[in-house]
Amino acid sequence: MTVKSLKFNPAFLSDEDIIDNFVVRNAEFKQIIRSISEDTLQTNRHVLVIGPRGMGKTMLVLRIAAELRRNQELREKWHPVTFSEESYNVTTLGEFWLQALLHLCEQTENIQLQEKYKELLKRQDDELVQTGALKGILEFADKKKKRLILIVENLNMIFNEQMKADDARSILNTFLCEPRLMLLATATGQFDRIKIQDKAFENKFHEIKLLPLNEKDCEDIWESVAGSKPEDRRIRPIQILTGGNPRLLSIVSTYGKNKSLNELLENLIELVDDHTEYFKSHLESLAATERKVYLSLTGIWSPATAKEIAGLARMSVSKASSLLKRLENRGMVVSKSENKRRKTYQISERMFNIYHVMRHQGTSSSMIQALVNFIIGLYGEKSLAQIMQDVISEAGTINEKDRHFHYQTFFEIYKLHHLDPDKFEIPDEILGVLCSSLRKFDEVEKSDDNIRKVLDNEELKAALVKVKAELKTNLSEERVQKFQKWFDSEKSENLIVSMFHHWQLIGHAYWVLEQWDDVEYAFKKSLELHPDDFRLIMNLGSLNFHLKRFDEAEKLYFQSVKMKPCSENWSCLGSLYRERKMYDLAEEYYLKSLETKSFMIFTATNLVCMTFIDCRDREKGSVYLDKYLITSYDVGHNLDWVINTLIELCADDFSRDVLAVIERSEHRGKLESFLTGIRLYLGENEEDFKVPPEIIEIGKDVKERIEKKKTEKEDSGD
Repeated sequence: MTVKSLKFNPAFLSDEDIIDNFVVRNAEFKQIIRSISEDTLQTNRHVLVIGPRGMGKTMLVLRIAAELRRNQELREKWHPVTFSEESYNVTTLGEFWLQALLHLCEQTENIQLQEKYKELLKRQDDELVQTGALKGILEFADKKKKRLILIVENLNMIFNEQMKADDARSILNTFLCEPRLMLLATATGQFDRIKIQDKAFENKFHEIKLLPLNEKDCEDIWESVAGSKPEDRRIRPIQILTGGNPRLLSIVSTYGKNKSLNELLENLIELVDDHTEYFKSHLESLAATERKVYLSLTGIWSPATAKEIAGLARMSVSKASSLLKRLENRGMVVSKSENKRRKTYQISERMFNIYHVMRHQGTSSSMIQALVNFIIGLYGEKSLAQIMQDVISEAGTINEKDRHFHYQTFFEIYKLHHLDPDKFEIPDEILGVLCSSLRKFDEVEKSDDNIRKVLDNEELKAALVKVKAELKTNLSEERVQKFQKWFDSEKSENLIVSMFHHWQLIGHAYWVLEQWDDVEYAFKKSLELHPDDFRLIMNLGSLNFHLKRFDEAEKLYFQSVKMKPCSENWSCLGSLYRERKMYDLAEEYYLKSLETKSFMIFTATNLVCMTFIDCRDREKGSVYLDKYLITSYDVGHNLDWVINTLIELCADDFSRDVLAVIERSEHRGKLESFLTGIRLYLGENEEDFKVPPEIIEIGKDVKERIEKKKTEKEDSGD
């Protein structure tokens, strides 16, 4: 169920909406409720919730307040008093307690308290205001026979920036000494200006630090906002890019629920730009010098030292360090001590960092785009298959004469992305629609240029044949027989055959079922009807290759080459000779395939893997790796092939060779994530890497995939 959500002002939500929206931080919620329930009249254990902006502090404390109002047992003992998220007008001891009295008045609509507030508001003596406001609050607690929980947001800003240290200490001592009052506060950092010497007080102040969300929590937020579970493997890259920040996850979930991972990541700027007013509000709240340091850091994607930031901001290192510390206390910057002498800083809300960097052309922008491309390749893209399936489904609901646009869209998506037909299923009813609609194509073919263009493209015809092959787990002999019946019932069989080679479809279907005699019959039947189609001869050759009838496969492949030499049939010959361990010939034909205009990434991966793994030729393998894979990395639909090949090589003990090739390549920056993964796999310490945390997180996933692949190889005996 999709619930109402206000990303920046959750305080405007009703208790019911807050409860519905509260899907993470359940462990912290239970911890605080348990602490409140166990408090006695003699003592209260106060709670400070610490975390950067957007980590869910406000939602957590508002959920606590809602629980205190709805839980009868707690309601009889406690009364929550909720401050505003920002209390900019609290600058003195008296103003703090006056503000507490104001919120108590507003939330109870108590006339006597309202009168007292109006009276104290006119007084200029801060000590008198403090005494009067606190007295009114405690009298209310006595009258109701309840204790009060004051829920104060951004307490570190109030104490560190808005009031004197003595006033802040006095407030804390009041909570320490007064059993009728409990403090539940949030902060983006520690109270650096307050030195509490009393160890007893420290024991009564429980700190809860909100850490970045794990993958399961990220999935829960996505489902809550988008109304459906995220697609497989989509949530991990989103978790990395948002840093597990609930607020940013809500933004991404809202923006991306109807988009593919590819679309979502490629539109990061637009995503954050939709929330520019939120970004600007943070900037405008900063003093001029703070803003200068913050913007200097925003323009750096990798963690940076105070010295590096000072250089960009054109100020002394000591001044930059002081301002960075202030920004860190406000939760806008986070720091990391890499060793005793080196401390680095970065923006806490990373999506804004990425947004700022990508708005400025340059090295950092290119690195982030490379990261996005790598994520798409590493974590996969399933939504395009769903889009294609939706296009076909919609085609079945409209007039036959209008369907050609849908089919053309379908073909173009397939052609651009080379999708594996085994990744999605076309249901029986959709296949029925396809077959029935094909009968009508002859009625529009003569008068429609778009249809004619589609049908004249042999590559696209073959693409549809492959796409209609069913998902392995859902394809049964019964379904194949259904296909056969549909085609057999066609009156204009020759037209259907000439357009879409239906026997090829039957052959591919039987291939999935591993019924090889039926595959051969279907392929030969198709070839009888189309003896001049070089692809049909090549497919029959591939069947013989699969069945290890290598001499017959070789004959058919060369027959296909004689009819029309192309990248595919040269590559097939390369694979045939590789299988027969005739590596020199395999290399020759792989290179012929790669010389053609139609570059095929799987040919390059086969050549590289053969040279490394089969021939153990590290020198030549490194040359081919750089020439055919690393340099082709920018081609969108090649990313997963490149990454999988690199993982295969690393798992086969060529990790140092791969590392060396990438490190000396001009494309090194685009594969920084993979470099990090290899270095982690080789045992290097992540503390030694000067790369953004996102790169390290992705590198850990790369390392895990290499280790998994190596285990699979060892188990299979390869």
